[in-house]
Amino acid sequence: MTPPWSPSHLITGAAARLDLPLPAAGPPLEPGSAGVDWVSALPLRLAAGDPAAAADLAGRLATVLAPHPAVRAAAVSSGGHLLLTLTDDALVTLVRQVPARWAEIAAPGRPPTSSPASPPASSPVARRRSLEDPVYRAQLGHARLTALLPPPDAAGADRHLREPSCWGTGETSWGGTGETSWGGTGETAYGLPSHEVLVAGADALRVADRLGAGGRPHHLTDWLARTGEAVVSWTREPRPERPDPTLVAALRDALASALRATGTTPIERL
Repeated sequence: MTPPWSPSHLITGAAARLDLPLPAAGPPLEPGSAGVDWVSALPLRLAAGDPAAAADLAGRLATVLAPHPAVRAAAVSSGGHLLLTLTDDALVTLVRQVPARWAEIAAPGRPPTSSPASPPASSPVARRRSLEDPVYRAQLGHARLTALLPPPDAAGADRHLREPSCWGTGETSWGGTGETSWGGTGETAYGLPSHEVLVAGADALRVADRLGAGGRPHHLTDWLARTGEAVVSWTREPRPERPDPTLVAALRDALASALRATGTTPIERL
């Protein structure tokens, strides 16, 4: 599950241009922090742990990656890691490519079960748990995303969600200017989720690859924790205005799949 413009795809392409060898499983990749989307230890691995040699390799990779229109920034950490941040346009394209049941496909064999310990979302216990329990934060994030969508019986709601082109696809011609009109050709323009939410949604592709290669269950629960926190932070007051329903639906479905794969029931409403 490695579509074009994913961080793994971009780093693989840059390494190929420099004739650098790659591990059979692809470049190592982990979530970043403090304004960095992803971090790769590939330079350190290729340099056998030598920080100076790794920094040189990371710099060469960053030089190749930086001009790519999907890349907002490519840099080198003091320890020789490659730091990669993508544009919102690229992240939107990746979020749209996450299958609705991605986690259940990547982590089969875990039958979904209800979560009897989960209290009603409006109760004081639920509010405390939303601050203490990462999985419950993911449930809360799922409920808030559901609340941002048109009601199922709204006129045309289902048709619109099946036809994202009515709002513009959010995809960019990568050889062009990188500009995208999120409102399509009509008068109504829709906004994007926060960059952090888009990164978390796109990161499902990396987690799916890790799980498919025999990764441990914590990769999925870690993703739930990060994504739930990002969504809850984005949906705090003031409520997001006119977010793109197709992206909200894709993010909600991704959270729901991961919750079911961990045996937790997604919460539909607050």
